[in-house]
Amino acid sequence: MTDDCLNIVVVGVGGQGIILVSRIVGEASLNSNLNVMVSEIHGMAQRGGKVISTIRIGDAHSPMIGSGEADIILGLEPIETYRYLGFASEKTTIITSTNQVFPFTVTAGKEEYPDLNELFADIKKVGKKFVKLDIEKITKKNGLPVIVGNMIMLGALSGACPEVPISPEKFKETIKQNVPLRFAEVNLKAFDIGFKEANTN
Repeated sequence: MTDDCLNIVVVGVGGQGIILVSRIVGEASLNSNLNVMVSEIHGMAQRGGKVISTIRIGDAHSPMIGSGEADIILGLEPIETYRYLGFASEKTTIITSTNQVFPFTVTAGKEEYPDLNELFADIKKVGKKFVKLDIEKITKKNGLPVIVGNMIMLGALSGACPEVPISPEKFKETIKQNVPLRFAEVNLKAFDIGFKEANTN
């Protein structure tokens, strides 16, 4: 932690629900009587472009996180997790989805997506803990839509990172406050599954 803050970086691409994850972490912090600052950079979020959000829980005077200052990196897309390793150090817990979202340059045949095994080998060298989740496999196994993958990853954040000063119950209360009532049950189930998966990973 830096300056009595827990520093969290959430990354991925547009359409994965990164902003919702960040909002829930921020509001759950406030609901737990914690100081929090959140910053979001959308890029071309609606077109599958990169999205990054920084969250600082504690005595923060700015939402910005410097190089090597992240305590946690939560990546919803593997190459985006890799792209932001500059935030990581030997103290960082890195949690990533293994499921690729191919950019236009790859689908158009102009570039190749990096080999995942090489990508993960490099990521594993950086932090103190590395957790990877196959969201497509997890959702299929549990009869869930892939769209709740962000809640699985939020559950993994809660399950894998005891340093997060927010209880699972407070996270779930906040999820219910941020999703339509008819979708609450499936999102809460996804959170619980992510929590368990992170602890068995």
